[in-house]
Amino acid sequence: MPREPRISALSICWEIEGAQALLREKFIEQEWKLYSKLLAKDPPLQTSSLGRIFDAVASLLGILDIQTYEGEAAMRLEAAAKRYFRTSGLDNVGSYFDQSLIASEIPTHVLINGLIKDHQAGKSTEYIAAKFHASLAILIKAVAKGLNIKKLAFSGGVFQNGILVDLIHHHMGQDFELFFHQELSPNDENISFGQLVCYQIDQRKQAITNNKTNDHVLSDSR
Repeated sequence: MPREPRISALSICWEIEGAQALLREKFIEQEWKLYSKLLAKDPPLQTSSLGRIFDAVASLLGILDIQTYEGEAAMRLEAAAKRYFRTSGLDNVGSYFDQSLIASEIPTHVLINGLIKDHQAGKSTEYIAAKFHASLAILIKAVAKGLNIKKLAFSGGVFQNGILVDLIHHHMGQDFELFFHQELSPNDENISFGQLVCYQIDQRKQAITNNKTNDHVLSDSR
């Protein structure tokens, strides 16, 4: 479990203007020097985990810097978004992404820059959390349209987030076929479940191969 969302925030915001002012106080001097040295290395640190972006945003907004259990930062961020949507609805928040940019790439720096600007402008934590969630749903829709994909399957721990799932249904439900987990959660348990299924498939293939070999041997013996 990544225990410190503040580190995710520092990593993703390392070269983004205005971010250090939000992050510096989260680290003691020794930590700041150590992490700064690591982040200055080439090539830079990279991750494909959307969960780490949730962690980073939670830390940037002052929601949580150090977790005490798995998913705590993301859950608190979701709760903040839920408070906004409960009173304002799902359509009144916009997106941090420019629609013209997101068909071919996912510009994380655009997301973080917009979030920091809203924070500096005094927007509420609930508003920014809601806009962050809406941005992800709108991003998924734009990428799917850009790739001309109509059927989408959603898996991974981030799709335990009820607000994100609701927003995906809200923005995409009429124009796309959406597939979500029904009998198992979208969390990491499905990695081991998938490994079990792959093993069973492999065993069946091996059994078929063995049967064909045995049939061939019997045929030759006759």
